[in-house]
Amino acid sequence: MKKIFLLFIIILSFNITGCENNKKDNKLESIDINKFAEKRNLETLSILSMENTYVFTYKKDNKYGIMEVYIDKSNEVNISDNSLNINDFNKRILHLQLKGRNNKNHVGLFILDENLINKSKDISIEFKEKIKEKPYKIDVTISNKESVIITYKNENLRKIKRIILYSENKNKIYINEI
Repeated sequence: MKKIFLLFIIILSFNITGCENNKKDNKLESIDINKFAEKRNLETLSILSMENTYVFTYKKDNKYGIMEVYIDKSNEVNISDNSLNINDFNKRILHLQLKGRNNKNHVGLFILDENLINKSKDISIEFKEKIKEKPYKIDVTISNKESVIITYKNENLRKIKRIILYSENKNKIYINEI
């Protein structure tokens, strides 16, 4: 009888612990990122979901930005944000970087020219410095998107050398030297 009672207590404690962990894991899922952005009058352009983290690019009036929303160790929602006003720039493509958690950094790319949005199939970013065992260039398919998020792993933000847009048949249609 004692063994059965002890076994019952052990099973009960595992179930309780498991339920608490599920609550923590599901907290971020319970955040509707579109409603989160809507409350702040942000129009989401691109959303990336990772472990306990959302990264999204947004537009608000003449501002473009990239935001990371995540759950910290104490189960609280945290926000990192970077944005700029497009009136300060006369460009067809903008980029913003955001230092993310766990050495995952994010580049938010924004194509401001409707013609480029329609013609672009792929985008490539090249970094200025070549770091051993890190990519020098990252290519992403965008196909008619106004914005894309590129994530790379590094302790610090890397300087971007150029951004290149490619057409469907791999021709360079726009080069942005930075």
